[in-house]
Amino acid sequence: MKQKIAEFSFLHVFAILLVVLGHAFYQTNSLIVDWLYQFHVPLFFFVSGYLFHVSVNGKPLQPHIFLSRKAVRLLLPYFALSTLLFVPKVLLSQFMVRPIQANWREYVLMLIYPYRNVNGSYWFLPTLFLLFVFAAALLSLSQRLKPRSPRISPCILLFLLALAN
Repeated sequence: MKQKIAEFSFLHVFAILLVVLGHAFYQTNSLIVDWLYQFHVPLFFFVSGYLFHVSVNGKPLQPHIFLSRKAVRLLLPYFALSTLLFVPKVLLSQFMVRPIQANWREYVLMLIYPYRNVNGSYWFLPTLFLLFVFAAALLSLSQRLKPRSPRISPCILLFLLALAN
């Protein structure tokens, strides 16, 4: 089992490198970059999810502790960096492709909808947090139903993700 985890850890590092390479050459017109964009982020999310599953397998999950740690690691940087970049974006808005106004509505919408963020590359932080919320909810439900049901179907997770979309 440790060998398999080591192989997945290597795959996780490989996926991180693919994400970095994909983003480093984003504007490049290349078949290789186009090919990388077909799977590099989903591979990273998949491997992260698998390693998460292995790390909590058999241990009772405390969702409130787990999600508060994930919020600090994912949402705090998202809010801090977005807020930090909001002011310069407003000040230079007249030169931007998508100008924004200096008001609370624009600020809140920027934080809620990742595609409206002042830096579009931050989309993965709230997305990954939302996936962890679904995973924690599903694991918590699975642990509560364990005596009745050996496993909750992955179809339920897919259904929840489709609803979130």
